[in-house]
Amino acid sequence: MTNAIVDILDILSATTPANEGTVSAQTGASTVTTGYAETGEVVSVNTETWHVPGVISIPALPNQTTNNIDAAQALVFRRGDQSIAFSFRDTRTELLGGKLEAGETALIASNSKARVIIKKDDSIQRITSDSDGNMVTDELSPDGWKLLGSFGSISMNKTGFHVITNTGAAFHLGGTPNPMSPTYGNITASNVTLDAATVMLGASASNPLGWQSETITSLGAAIASACASAATAAASSIIKGPDNGAAAFAAFGTTVATAITALVAQVLVGNTISSSGVYTQ
Repeated sequence: MTNAIVDILDILSATTPANEGTVSAQTGASTVTTGYAETGEVVSVNTETWHVPGVISIPALPNQTTNNIDAAQALVFRRGDQSIAFSFRDTRTELLGGKLEAGETALIASNSKARVIIKKDDSIQRITSDSDGNMVTDELSPDGWKLLGSFGSISMNKTGFHVITNTGAAFHLGGTPNPMSPTYGNITASNVTLDAATVMLGASASNPLGWQSETITSLGAAIASACASAATAAASSIIKGPDNGAAAFAAFGTTVATAITALVAQVLVGNTISSSGVYTQ
């Protein structure tokens, strides 16, 4: 022990105002027991901890696995009635800050792998680990946002919104430079299930190139007509001979070709088919 007004001491234990029946509970200030971890000598049992505004942090206790030698340290202003700890460090957790550059900041809890890194490129990174020890990162930057872990990733940036799982299943929403198809949506999976009372596929005010409900109805009628033609062709070839059957099959082909032409025109141009089944512009 020295007689200096300001001394460097180890943090041996800590209490907070939430600990009932303690000096901290009476004064509203967090306190620590300071001294020398290597020898166990106690200098003060009620050293007040003075934090920066808006931040409350309690130092980690000495590391029991190294015979109490490794401990957080503090600069302590020593006075007769009560000492004050006003600056701290813990070399056991310095590496959690990563490769910090000048002007960057890391917020770290001494007994946790979670931390927040504020980088000079204006990005903010939140980092932790999952139950298997794999890193999980959450980054917000001027270019967008991304959550990344062993389970997959979720991101949102100028290319759109993207969800990719570690199984390969994925979901993407975004925009394209093509004015005829300015947005897109993709779902990739071995199986896709839509469980709903009503499933709607159609155009809206924001998507005028979508399918119209009357288009689907008309195309359904056209395909049904084509199937009827196929049945007639089969019957004709048996009852009246192959010549009549060939003519019926030709009619079937014409009906199907008309339906497909109407479908392509609807998707590419945005035109509709009337309720009577006639293609109109």
